[in-house]
Amino acid sequence: MRKFLKFVGIFIVLVVVSFAVVVFLTKDIAEVADNFFASIKHGNYTQAETYLSKGFKSNVSMDKLKHFFPYERFKNFDTASWTSREKDASGVAKLKGSLKFSDGSVMPVRITLVKENDSWKINYIYFPKGGIETSNNNQQNQQDVNFASMVKETTMLFAEAVQTKDYTKLYNHLSVLVKKTATKQQLRNAFKAFEGVNINWNDIKNLRPVITKQYKSTKGVEIVEGYFNTSPSKLKYKLGYYKHNGNWELVSIFYKID
Repeated sequence: MRKFLKFVGIFIVLVVVSFAVVVFLTKDIAEVADNFFASIKHGNYTQAETYLSKGFKSNVSMDKLKHFFPYERFKNFDTASWTSREKDASGVAKLKGSLKFSDGSVMPVRITLVKENDSWKINYIYFPKGGIETSNNNQQNQQDVNFASMVKETTMLFAEAVQTKDYTKLYNHLSVLVKKTATKQQLRNAFKAFEGVNINWNDIKNLRPVITKQYKSTKGVEIVEGYFNTSPSKLKYKLGYYKHNGNWELVSIFYKID
């Protein structure tokens, strides 16, 4: 019995030590996320932007950053608690936990970080649906910040291509992998029917995409589905993004008029 208790005691000590080691080794990525939300709390969006990756900043402007993380909400940010911390040798790290606010509400959050010039930067922030217990924030604020912005960027390029009949920018926006198998003319042929539809394409620049579904396919492609509330009909989309060399690239594109 004593041997058993001694074994249990040693096991518990090892678990505690292992946990302490994990926390120590991942302290730097947790600090980046903590500092980001603390900067938002104090209304210092310029400082907050320094904790973001180049890929994140290329898709999310300062105005969009303020929109996705409104000061009126995040001024009540209290602390972040990380229940899962991961790092890998490829320079990618992940955090999973929750943000606690002074009004008593809790917001679950998942963050992916990448290493740029030996410094960890936030590349992906995702708030699961239903993540705010007592907030009246729009459900769209709980969508992944990057993907909402990428959907808007892709769709604006699509609208420009349809209006001008010049698909160069949209084609250049595609993943290198896709461009190896498809030509610009094939891209135009696929969407040529949209060139004559009755829809106000200019609405898109003033609208935020409504994301109705987001999931990862068996091939690792992040599929984002939803619509833009354009007039006189909605523009529905189903876009696929794949992470290549640390950046999200467009690998599939589908639109329809509802």
